[in-house]
Amino acid sequence: MRFIRSSSTTMIFKILSMGCGLGISILIGRLMGPGGRGLYGLAMTVIVLSVNFGLFGFAGANTYLVGGDRTHSRAVGTQSLLVGLLGGLAATLAVLAIRHAHPQVFGELRGTILWATLVIVPFFLWGTLFSYAFLGMGRIISFNLFEASQKSMLMATGMVMLLVFHLGLEVFFVVIATGIGMIAAAYIVKYFASAPPGPLYNIRLIPRAMGYGVRAYVATLTTFAVMKAGIFFVNYYKGSADAGLYSAAQQMAESLVIIPSVIGTVLFSRIAQGETKHLSAKVMRTLSFLFLPIFAALALGRNLIFTSLFGMEFLPSGQVLLLLLPGTFLLGIEVIMAADIAGRGYPWPAALAWFPILIINVTGYILLIPRYGINGAAFSTSLSFITLFVFMTWYYCRLTGHRPLELFLVHGEDLRIVISAVKTAAFAGNFNASRIESDTKSLPHEAQTEVERVGA
Repeated sequence: MRFIRSSSTTMIFKILSMGCGLGISILIGRLMGPGGRGLYGLAMTVIVLSVNFGLFGFAGANTYLVGGDRTHSRAVGTQSLLVGLLGGLAATLAVLAIRHAHPQVFGELRGTILWATLVIVPFFLWGTLFSYAFLGMGRIISFNLFEASQKSMLMATGMVMLLVFHLGLEVFFVVIATGIGMIAAAYIVKYFASAPPGPLYNIRLIPRAMGYGVRAYVATLTTFAVMKAGIFFVNYYKGSADAGLYSAAQQMAESLVIIPSVIGTVLFSRIAQGETKHLSAKVMRTLSFLFLPIFAALALGRNLIFTSLFGMEFLPSGQVLLLLLPGTFLLGIEVIMAADIAGRGYPWPAALAWFPILIINVTGYILLIPRYGINGAAFSTSLSFITLFVFMTWYYCRLTGHRPLELFLVHGEDLRIVISAVKTAAFAGNFNASRIESDTKSLPHEAQTEVERVGA
């Protein structure tokens, strides 16, 4: 029951965040068309990739260090302040270097919007680092609070700045940079106020954190590079309008991975605690059973969805989504496999699997986008996820002794999970917040590595 309840609690926050993120995307697409949506998508992608670059693997390590010894909480907080500052600086220098060498990659992302985007990066870094430190304390509500707060603020700011006062994206990004900075500051204060007594710094934690987080860092960077790089290649070859069409479909596809990501975040801790090897297989079978009709409905109604939400200009995004759906479906199952593997110590073959996938993906972009445009980008991305799924299924079966049919052929008993999950999800919203936080255990030793990849 704790597994389903923890998943349901996090799911509520994820749905709130996803709704606000989709809402601001629709608003910008409606008001500014594909060009404005493309510029916004570029800026947010720069933030996501910069944050994952600047974390240096410390997010999952924060959970591990705090979860292992609560007296490390304050020292981990001080360490996070330093990592966020240095990571933000490193990411800024990297973005500016790429911008100088290949300005076409960022296109119209320049001036005030670019600088506001770069200012946001360290705030997101601090929010991410401290959220995973909260997770180490077992504070599920606090763990989800930063993302939910900043997405809600993003939506509210867009409603006021863009819809009511009809201001441009420059003012919008300056205001959200200020707002996210204030949210991050309040979040940090909350962390130190709730941290157990202990030293404010401990230099010996740094090498421990770096040694622990290196595999997650490698996997996280390559994962997000595969998932997010497409918009830069589309912008480089085809411009911001096509980038807007592609990013709208990409956002819709990525939202489908949220449910497996949340489940995976909870699942890998159970595997690390020695849960039966059949748990992950049962989750994969159930997830496949639930997702097939959802993906089929999206495939059939894709054009109506995009034209209703964004307008007729976004009709081409429907074909992009159709091409992304097969790979996205298999990526959702792969997330569960990776969570299980993380609970077993995350062997290097699983961490390094994304490198050849990244090479396949980038090669596909270079060959297909000039000729087939955004459809070529979607096909390359989907092919990359399918290739990854084949490898991870083989490796997972070799690691666990499962047969492939055990992972995907639905059993009658799996339907009980569906019924239990629905009942618990409906009940979870009525839980008192303090009870949820106190009932949630800290994640154990080997269970944190996959957090950055499937839980962020």
